[in-house]
Amino acid sequence: YRLEDDFYTFTVTAQDRSGNVSETKSVNFCIDVTPPEPCNITIEEPPYNRYNWTSNTRPVIRYRTTDATSGVAWYEYKVDENGSWTVIETETPGEFRLPPLKDGKHRIYVRGRDKAGNACEDDAVNSYVVCNVDTTKPSVPYNLNAVGGKDFMTFTWESENNNPSDPEDFHDFVITRSYEGRVEYIEVKGNALDRNHEKTEIRVYDRDFGANTYVDHGRNEAGLQVGDKYKYTIYAIDRAGNVSEEAEIEGSVGITVGKVEKGWWLHG
Repeated sequence: YRLEDDFYTFTVTAQDRSGNVSETKSVNFCIDVTPPEPCNITIEEPPYNRYNWTSNTRPVIRYRTTDATSGVAWYEYKVDENGSWTVIETETPGEFRLPPLKDGKHRIYVRGRDKAGNACEDDAVNSYVVCNVDTTKPSVPYNLNAVGGKDFMTFTWESENNNPSDPEDFHDFVITRSYEGRVEYIEVKGNALDRNHEKTEIRVYDRDFGANTYVDHGRNEAGLQVGDKYKYTIYAIDRAGNVSEEAEIEGSVGITVGKVEKGWWLHG
């Protein structure tokens, strides 16, 4: 007879041939052969941006599960499919800061082990969360060129991926324009990471590396003024939030001022 998962009491008494009955002895026990449910896992620190990448090599995960019979005794984790299961030791139940992770894409597995010792042994069933780590700053935009039109400025640059751990890495580019030290607002363009109306900046979204162009028409119908000189700075932000160094160039509307080759800053 097979007992189902549950709590039971086993009671024993003895009786001799004369009919004398001993005291009753009993023991309580639990039958539990079913592992806990798959864990619910989230990455809490830092919160992921829209690309699901982070520059934090030790993010914090949160996790929980339930066990229908004996209850969860402890949790175990491993990094990637070929990693080794390790008991989670933490002062905050349900929360754990991971050990340092290398740059790249990782799967963080967490499973619960119940008081009967059951744990899910099948990675296809075990819960995991994808953790993408990137600590490499983007390369500085180069080959900057500011070409003045009648009342606008065409600003071009080139970019490249310098991150060997993430061949699909791509950037947002932040361009700032200044004129004689005066702060002017330029509308945010593209899929901005954040809109900030307090700064003179535009954000240009780029999935492909190579040549990029932004045409600046100024903030009002009058556009940029012929003969006025404007300074543009540009830096790249990758999808993990790493920020490159800045490059800058100056240009005058109606006049082609200069070109910045890779690694050089020229001012007209």
